[in-house]
Amino acid sequence: MNIDVRQFSNVDNPNLKRAYLRGLEVILLHQDSKQEILYHKLTKGKFWSITTSEQHFFEGFMLVKGSMRLQSSEEELVITPGYMIEGNPINRHIIFQALTDCEFVYVSSMSFFESYFQKTKQMQDLAVAIEQKDGYTAEHCNRIMHYSMQVGKAYGLTNDELYILSFASYFHDIGKIKVPDHIFQKPGALTNEEFDVIKRHTTYGKALLEETDITELVQAAPIVEQHHERFDGKGYPHGLNHQEIDIRAAIIFVVDSYDAMTTDRIYRKALSKEKAIHELISNKEKMYHPDVVDIFVDMISPENPSG
Repeated sequence: MNIDVRQFSNVDNPNLKRAYLRGLEVILLHQDSKQEILYHKLTKGKFWSITTSEQHFFEGFMLVKGSMRLQSSEEELVITPGYMIEGNPINRHIIFQALTDCEFVYVSSMSFFESYFQKTKQMQDLAVAIEQKDGYTAEHCNRIMHYSMQVGKAYGLTNDELYILSFASYFHDIGKIKVPDHIFQKPGALTNEEFDVIKRHTTYGKALLEETDITELVQAAPIVEQHHERFDGKGYPHGLNHQEIDIRAAIIFVVDSYDAMTTDRIYRKALSKEKAIHELISNKEKMYHPDVVDIFVDMISPENPSG
């Protein structure tokens, strides 16, 4: 790759154009008619992806600081500073996860920053809306994304499926921003009418994501709508059964339920980890996809050091 490394010392220049998303900062180092150089700062635990393209253009990636896990259909490995990939284009879908705070460079012969800026601004606005609605919801979304990606990987989802799962799992509750606060934050039991309003957050979420016209969010929208559908067909909003439910929605439902059960809420105290696991197992093949429950329970069990 044709990169002048002296530019890296300039990344903190406040005059450079920047785009922000939770856990990601993108800095435009250089732009001309031949190439664009983008410097990324990615927070530990967050994901970034290179997707396949039918267009012919040069693209390259180089890790500058930190360590990342690289996963593609061809390999999975931990990469360290100096690791480089390039192609015309890089014709495989690669998911990167930051194992530490990371910094890396992405070079392309096509211009991406302006569309990147608009996309990240829309996503940032959605993320801020979640945080402003309820502090619990913001942290809850981060946890759901983290666990959903682990379960999806263990289940054997493709990189394309995992990529969309990362968006669907983070934004699964975005529809709650349209639920009135007096219902959303009610300390006591909900009436049937109030619960009907709460249930609409799935269809609200689908509509909000589709309105963005961002490809990844539009693809995540049906998953968001399905994340309260039950394995036995008694969920909402459409009463789908296990054969009709996207497996990614089934993953979010299990992880979401566990996190809700083990977190203090305004209307009840948290259950213990053991009781929450018992609830998941007791409701296999009724509420929850049994394979997903088995994978998740094994993942969070006390004897599993990564749980």
